[in-house]
Amino acid sequence: MFLLRFFLFPLYLVFRSMHFSPPFTLRRMFPLLVIRIFVIFFSLYILLPLWAAGYYLASYVPASRLGFVPLPIDLSGTGSMYPTFPKGSSPDPDVQVDETVATVGMYSFPGGFEINGRRYLGRELGRGDIVSFENGNTVSITAPKYGTPRGFVKRVIGLPGDDLEIRDGAVYINGHLADEPYMAAARSTFGGSFLPDCQTLVVPEGKIFVLGDNRKGSLDSRHELELVDLGDVDAVLPWSYQSPKYTGSFRDTGTDSLPSSRISLDTAAYLDLLNTHRSQAGVAPLRSDLRLSDSATRRAQSIFLHNDLSTGASKSGYTVKKAMSDAGYFNIVAGESLIPGYYTAQELVENLFEFPDSSKFLLSPDYQEMGLAAVSGSLNGCPAQVIVQHFGGYKPPDYSREDLDSWKELASRLRGLQPGWEGLKNSGEFYADHKVDIDRITEIISIRLLHADSLIEVMEANRWLSVEQEKWVSQDPALSREQNDLARRLNSN
Repeated sequence: MFLLRFFLFPLYLVFRSMHFSPPFTLRRMFPLLVIRIFVIFFSLYILLPLWAAGYYLASYVPASRLGFVPLPIDLSGTGSMYPTFPKGSSPDPDVQVDETVATVGMYSFPGGFEINGRRYLGRELGRGDIVSFENGNTVSITAPKYGTPRGFVKRVIGLPGDDLEIRDGAVYINGHLADEPYMAAARSTFGGSFLPDCQTLVVPEGKIFVLGDNRKGSLDSRHELELVDLGDVDAVLPWSYQSPKYTGSFRDTGTDSLPSSRISLDTAAYLDLLNTHRSQAGVAPLRSDLRLSDSATRRAQSIFLHNDLSTGASKSGYTVKKAMSDAGYFNIVAGESLIPGYYTAQELVENLFEFPDSSKFLLSPDYQEMGLAAVSGSLNGCPAQVIVQHFGGYKPPDYSREDLDSWKELASRLRGLQPGWEGLKNSGEFYADHKVDIDRITEIISIRLLHADSLIEVMEANRWLSVEQEKWVSQDPALSREQNDLARRLNSN
């Protein structure tokens, strides 16, 4: 009886205050009425809520830690788990990370309780589960970028003992194509620094392999996040608990194994989107040039032929300049962008503008024309697609005043020397004795003067030097040395 009264103490007080013998006089009755009203009010409106809150906390906290009730987990707007969870509204990734786009009820992991090293009522992870975790890798990735360490939320793809491979935009688990309806798009998974395309990985004991649902916008186990220790997981949303609340955005995966499921790139749409960015940056739009599309195709074919995915063409030697020349395109400025993978126009633009270097490259005012080619082939025995963009344009050379003045000074000095050396041809016996040297020095002076005048004219007009004129510039130091050697020899006689 005592325990019952203790657990229901506020209600017991109300009951007791309402059942007492009425006093015999009004004078004695009034103070007891006031006390009774106070006790009833205090019990119902103050003590009872506090008692109930105590019971709630006493039951909720252990239940949540045991994994029986969900815990609220806030998700940022980076979009790595899109479309299961929404993206942030800001286009700036640094702003997205501070946006809370959803609060998801996840369950404490592993949950249950442990006695003598054995866990009871705990959970085990399965493929498709969504997990929250934090470890040394998440800290090293997020702390320098955002100022404070942050945990990650990803989906479990590989469990201990699973054999994983990423090939042709898809994930294979133990040799079978993974059924992934939660992905933003079919065949949009490509390898990274930790697990490249067409390399197998066996998940070791105590580890899991996790990916974001938005495969082209997720930093996960393919990259520097690497494998995640089971001990680092603090919360889980099991696969069986995700329906129907989070499955409304899932895809039909019936055609994922067909070649038609590969993502195709609309080059015209891409150019429109690229020019929109250039317009917003105050840069002139690019014009499409079929010769540059041809040169981009030639480069892509060379990449597959020589297994050489490098802008410098270190293996093949077939550079962007050579490809442009073979395609009949010539311009002052040439640029190239290489990116492997399958992308829609929107995805390609978003991917390239996410990084400062590629964004600066695409917004360069030096380019006025571009061509693009998306070519499929095999790299390292692995099916792949390479998207090659070639850019061409003209920009004035803007020669320095010092360079122009140095050529003018040289021309003036050669004009001053020329009459004296030409006059030696009339010196009779001296010219006869040194004819070869005198003819050569006057020839060198004439050549250098002709070159200098031509270079000065081009530089003052701010035009680019021709290939031949560039040779003149490189040859002039040798001609100068030969002229000085002849002058010293002739002056010593």
